[in-house]
Amino acid sequence: MNKICMCGKKMAIRINRIIYRHKVEIEGVPIWVCLGCDRYEVLPYVKEQLLELVEELGERPARQILGFGERNEIARLIAAYCEKGGNPRQLKLLVEERINELLDMLLLARSLEDTPWEEDIGRRLSVLTAYPIPELLFMHG
Repeated sequence: MNKICMCGKKMAIRINRIIYRHKVEIEGVPIWVCLGCDRYEVLPYVKEQLLELVEELGERPARQILGFGERNEIARLIAAYCEKGGNPRQLKLLVEERINELLDMLLLARSLEDTPWEEDIGRRLSVLTAYPIPELLFMHG
């Protein structure tokens, strides 16, 4: 699960905390980190949602700590993957388990006629089914 940095050294995925405006800690953000020059970049598959979150926070956010995995399913799964030692087979299993959890929650939301919850679960499922997540970690982009 490595890619090559501009300096020529390997980059690895890590879960990091990003500080926004010295007030907001966004925990659980997956990033590529260079093992040579310490350059880092947010994974492209979560970058858009991270930017949306920063935009929502605005120029003068209140002091707070946010868990990015609560907003982004890919970030949630990559964090779990890193916690479990980074085994590619484990990631595939984690993805399958999360999809099953979300499908169960979707059935519950429908039975309760909770439309907002149902829509949120639908968005989360669409993210997980839009990308071949295990392959994302091996792409060099």
